[in-house]
Amino acid sequence: AFERSDRSSGSATGVARKRNGNPSPYQVCPPVAHTPSRTVCLEHTVITVGIDPHKGSHTATAVDEHEAVVGELGVNADRHQRARLLEWAVDFEPRRWAVEGATGMGALLAQQLLGAGEHVVDVPPKLSARVRLVDTGRIDKSDANDARSAAVVALRNATLHTVGAESEDRVILRLLADRYHQLTAQR
Repeated sequence: AFERSDRSSGSATGVARKRNGNPSPYQVCPPVAHTPSRTVCLEHTVITVGIDPHKGSHTATAVDEHEAVVGELGVNADRHQRARLLEWAVDFEPRRWAVEGATGMGALLAQQLLGAGEHVVDVPPKLSARVRLVDTGRIDKSDANDARSAAVVALRNATLHTVGAESEDRVILRLLADRYHQLTAQR
């Protein structure tokens, strides 16, 4: 409709846009594929998947470069969590993962995704809380909003720490230290 009104009035911007082949400024994603659950852009935009990890479950929210939610998923925290997340995210190529607290509560999941060859960044919980509070219309504290906030932080902040593989010795020492703290807490 925008280009049609420009052509009918004979304005220079409409003619220039037609000659240059530039899309309308209102056209966000020209090639679109419709699936039963969502609409996916066919351009090669990076989809950011934010994850809000917990002991019993994880919530993942995929957002595009315009911060629009393109998918959500909740998985149980068990030995199949990585497989379920990767199976769900197969449509989101290329993608990167933004795990809230990837050095704390989300460390295991971040290492599992890293082991599968995925790009993972660590989102500090303080930053995602700030995004959630400043964002309009989504200020309630829910897992889906926390996951979306983690993804938005990863979109806006280019200086986030990229998660690297931990050495086996460090993982074993951390597990032993955690077990020691659990035993002393029970005492």
